[in-house]
Amino acid sequence: MDAVSALGEAMGVRDEDAARALCTERGFAAAGDSVGRLYAQGARKGFRVQPLAAVEGREGRVVVTALLGSKGSSRGAGQVWLLGHDDGERCRLEGVARNSALVALFLDGELPALFDGRALPPAPAAEAWGGSLAKALREAPGSVVGHVDPTSPAGAQAAEAISAFTHDTVGPIRVLGSGAVAALDRQTVGLIAGASDGQGERQLWLVIEGTPAEGSARVVGAGESPTADRVLGAGADGRLR
Repeated sequence: MDAVSALGEAMGVRDEDAARALCTERGFAAAGDSVGRLYAQGARKGFRVQPLAAVEGREGRVVVTALLGSKGSSRGAGQVWLLGHDDGERCRLEGVARNSALVALFLDGELPALFDGRALPPAPAAEAWGGSLAKALREAPGSVVGHVDPTSPAGAQAAEAISAFTHDTVGPIRVLGSGAVAALDRQTVGLIAGASDGQGERQLWLVIEGTPAEGSARVVGAGESPTADRVLGAGADGRLR
C-alpha cells in the first residue's frame, strides 16, 4: 500500500528517480503493462493513484488494488491491480493488470507480474497440432471451423480471426511458436504467413483447451497477438491506455 501511495506522489511531482526506486528493474524499464509505463503515462497525463487494498500471495508476491483518476477530479478513471514482490524489508512494484485471471495466477506463483504471451513455457503438442492446422488452413479452410469451441465466449471471434487470417495471407503457413498455461489447461500456438498485400507477414495466435495429441483440442480464442485477456480469459481490459 505504501509503495503505491509513494508511486502516486512521484507521478504528481514527476519524480522519475523516486518512481524507479519503488520498482524492480524490469518493472520500471520493460515494455508492456509495467509500472514504469504507468508512471510515464501518469506523469504525462496527470493521473492520481489511490490504493484500496492489498493481498499477499506465495513467496512474497503482493497485489494492490488501486483506483486511477485525474487530478482535480473526483471521478475515477478505472481500477487496476499493481503486482509486486515483498522481500520482508520492502515491496517493489513490477506489473500492472486489469485481468483478474492474471492476478490470481500471479498470486499463486503460476505467472510473472509482467505477462508475455510469447514467453510462456513451450507446448510441443500444441506446436505439432498447429503444424497440422496450418496445412488444413491452406487445403480445406472450411473444415477448421469444426475445431472452434462454439460454447466459448470468444468462439465466434476466433472463427472470424481464423477466416480473416486465411484470406489475408499467401504462401505457406508456418508455426511461429507455442506456449502453455498449465494451471488453466490452456495452450497457445502462433502461425505466420506472408501478407496477401505484400506488406510483410501476418500472425495468428490460437488459444486451445484440451489435449492436442488426443485430438480433443478446441480453439477458444484467436487474434494477432497472445494478450493476457486472449490467453487467460476472464478479464476486462488487459492493456493500459
